[in-house]
Amino acid sequence: MISIIVSSYNDQYYKSFEKSVSQSIGDTKYEIIRIENHGLMSLAQAYNQGARQANYANLLFVHEDTIFRSTDWGQELINLISDTDIGVVGIAGEDYASYVPSYWFSSNLKKMHFIQKYPDKEEIILDRVNFKTDSKNENVKSLDGVFLACSAKVFSEFKFDESIRGYHGYDMDFSLRVSQKYQNIVTSLVTLEHRSTGQLSKEWLSSLIFVWQKNKKIKFAKYDKSIELEKFYALILMMKKFDFKKSEIIGTTIQYLNPFRIGYINSIKVILRLRYLK
Repeated sequence: MISIIVSSYNDQYYKSFEKSVSQSIGDTKYEIIRIENHGLMSLAQAYNQGARQANYANLLFVHEDTIFRSTDWGQELINLISDTDIGVVGIAGEDYASYVPSYWFSSNLKKMHFIQKYPDKEEIILDRVNFKTDSKNENVKSLDGVFLACSAKVFSEFKFDESIRGYHGYDMDFSLRVSQKYQNIVTSLVTLEHRSTGQLSKEWLSSLIFVWQKNKKIKFAKYDKSIELEKFYALILMMKKFDFKKSEIIGTTIQYLNPFRIGYINSIKVILRLRYLK
């Protein structure tokens, strides 16, 4: 039995999603909890509200602009969630938690299994990207919010943080916090078609930076200095792209310019990169 929670703003998307679930989930008993959300709530608020209404011990938080392409996936998902070592199950994420604010798709450590649908373009099948041979599931730390499944027990321990406003950052925050106690995974046992590409924006990046600031006490066992430099460069580039003020870029850089985390030589490289800011 599984409670499927959707923050909904588009009737056409929702009807397609609802039909897709009924035709693909298999014999699993389920409910869909639709939280109508036309910009009134953040996703964290909408998902927490939906979880409070849930009647079952397994929870799936999923975007309504998706279609299930696999069949009989309900029991497969429940079997994964039932493992007491598993935290959150997703379809895209990264097996590295960086010291520097970053997004899960910014390195080659990302793991993905889904179908990306583009308007008026051919779909892209991202089938088991960076999975080991014959592996059905891959360990990760952070997950993308398009599909997040967990037990009600795990959810009750962490919940979505409603201090994160808007529609971004809630997924990174939730999955990273859960990963401190449980193992998150990306699975290939559920195939989902994502019908929109999402939008990167200043709001998105600001939410990401906020998540790192609020979780700065979270420390993982090991940081890779080369990956940290790569992510630092990506952060500066994105802040420039979205027209952050020079003072904001420098201020954020100073917060994370830690030679013990990213290396002394890399710290100098980051400082030199700042010379090119206008």
